[in-house]
Amino acid sequence: MSEQKNTFGLLGSVMDNAGSSFDQAYKTLTKTMEQTLQARQLTGLAMEQIYKANVKIDSHIEAEGNGRLKISFTLGNLSPFPMKSVKGNLKLEDSKIEIGYKEEAKIIDESNLETHKSDNLFDTPIDLQPQMEYEQSIELNIKQVIQSNGMIEVSFINLMNESTPVQIRHEFGIYLIDQLTRKVVKEFKKDEFNRIRKGEYSSEFIRELLGIHPVKGIDIGMKLEFTDNCENSVIVEITEFSSNYESVIIEAHSNNDIFLSMFITELDKLNK
Repeated sequence: MSEQKNTFGLLGSVMDNAGSSFDQAYKTLTKTMEQTLQARQLTGLAMEQIYKANVKIDSHIEAEGNGRLKISFTLGNLSPFPMKSVKGNLKLEDSKIEIGYKEEAKIIDESNLETHKSDNLFDTPIDLQPQMEYEQSIELNIKQVIQSNGMIEVSFINLMNESTPVQIRHEFGIYLIDQLTRKVVKEFKKDEFNRIRKGEYSSEFIRELLGIHPVKGIDIGMKLEFTDNCENSVIVEITEFSSNYESVIIEAHSNNDIFLSMFITELDKLNK
C-alpha cells in the first residue's frame, strides 16, 4: 500500500512538473509571437515612412477651352524599393465634373530617360520600380466655372506588412483661374470693362499668373485678359511697382461684378 502511495505521489509530481513546463513553454511561445508581431509591425511602419518620404506626387492643371481642364498627374518612386500593385483613386467635391482618361499613361525611367507605355493605374494596378516616374493626363469636363477641391489617393503593397497597404494622399484645388483662357491684349474698351478693383501682389506671383518667362521683365502697361466660357472677362493691367520692386500693383477691369469679385478673392488667396 505504501509503494502504491509513493507511485501515485511520484506520478502526481511528474504531472505537476509537466503542466508547469507546458505553461512556461506556452508563455514563452506567446511572448515570442508577440515580439515577432511587434517587430513586424515596427518594420512595416518603418517601410511605410520610407515610402512616404520618397514617393512624390504632383499635379498641374491647365485650361484647354470649352470647359475642359487637363490635369497632368505624376507619381515618382524615389525610394530604393519597388511599389507593387499601385492603384489610384480620384475624388472631386463636385460630382457634376466629368472625368476622362483619353491619353495613354506612360512610365519614364529616370536613370536613362527611356519611356514605356503603361496601364492607367486608376483602372488597373501597376508596378513602379525605383527611379521610375508614372505620368497620366486626366481630362475634366466642367459645364460652368466653379471652385472646387479634389484628392488623388494612391495605395500599394507594403513589402514588410502586406496586410496593411501604404496610402498616400495628394490634395489639389480647382481654381477659377485654372478654367479661364488667357491672352495678351494691347487695348480694351474701358466703358465695357467699367468694374475696377486694385490689388498689390508679389512680383513672383504676378510673373506666374501672367505666364511671363523668367528672362523677360514685367512692364508697366502689360495687359492680360482672362475669359470664361460664358464670355465673362477680367483684364489685368500692370500699373506700378513697389519701391523695392518686390511687389506689383494691378488694376483688374471686368464686365461682371460677381466674376471680378471671385477673381480678386482668388488672387488674394493664392498670393499668400
